[in-house]
Amino acid sequence: METVVQFTGPRQVEVASHESAGLPPGHLRVRTRYSGISAGTELTAYRGTNPYLTRTWDAEARLFRDGAAGIEYPVAGWGYSEVGEVTEVSPELVGRPGVPAPGDLVWGIWGHRSEGIVPVERMTGHTLPSGLEPLAGAFARVGAIAYNAVLAADIHVGEDVAVFGQGVIGRLTTRLAQLNGARVTAVDALDGRLATARSYGATHALNARTDARRRAHPR
Repeated sequence: METVVQFTGPRQVEVASHESAGLPPGHLRVRTRYSGISAGTELTAYRGTNPYLTRTWDAEARLFRDGAAGIEYPVAGWGYSEVGEVTEVSPELVGRPGVPAPGDLVWGIWGHRSEGIVPVERMTGHTLPSGLEPLAGAFARVGAIAYNAVLAADIHVGEDVAVFGQGVIGRLTTRLAQLNGARVTAVDALDGRLATARSYGATHALNARTDARRRAHPR
């Protein structure tokens, strides 16, 4: 049996059980260790505010239009930041270079479920390095977003950079920008996040609420 987390309606969550499927050719079976929760996209499905639940996505215009819903409840198995252990490899893949072997820890996307059946092309090169804390693999996808932001900004050593918002992606961006040689000013409205940003290398940390008020109403 496998279990999967699903939203059955707005603010309604359940863990459903299903018979485990057979492993098709070209796939790996992975037992989930960790599955990161998205505070953006996934929580909109939980709250019932995701636009796909009520409207149609127009790919050409790149906007939502009135029409049939793109998804319906139950919304099952969302998630895109998983880490797990390979438990089975389809026979024709055994021993192929670059293919994870049973027992290997891997990261990838197979959703909030106890096990995933994943195409080999989505697992090649996704083996976690030996000695790495497995939980770190859950940040690979969001880490890539932060990394691309730093690359696109073309940050140079000694430059000043402000990172607005110190959620998961913001804090990763702060750390990567600092490692790239920047002097980083972290901005957020939560002191706990700012404290973490400082521990990640931020030179300055500004509270968007309290620090702004101090400047607007100096004593």
